[in-house]
Amino acid sequence: MDLKIKSTVPSTKQEVDRWFSFRDDIHKIHLANNSYAEHKILNEFYDTFLGLIDRFVEAYQGDMSKLYTDNNAKEKLLASKSKLLEFIVLFKNHKDLENIIAEMIELHNSTLYKLP
Repeated sequence: MDLKIKSTVPSTKQEVDRWFSFRDDIHKIHLANNSYAEHKILNEFYDTFLGLIDRFVEAYQGDMSKLYTDNNAKEKLLASKSKLLEFIVLFKNHKDLENIIAEMIELHNSTLYKLP
């Protein structure tokens, strides 16, 4: 009888996706935190961790194979910008929040301009 043992080791893509999700979870905890020291520590963690994920994926894809093939940056940016333009109108009486969303829109526009 040939027994097959199911591996519990995730695929590289599954593990990287888990890292992205974990990083987002830490970012949300950072935003919910009431301690300034912990807030700053978690900020440093999620920024550094994201950079390490990016380095790993780029090195992996250069050496092994592509993990991600979605190449629709312009389409995604345009859809995101459209949602931001709908959302910003909710903050006309809150100029500080409106300005931050306007900067997000500016970032989208600048990125769209720079993409080929």
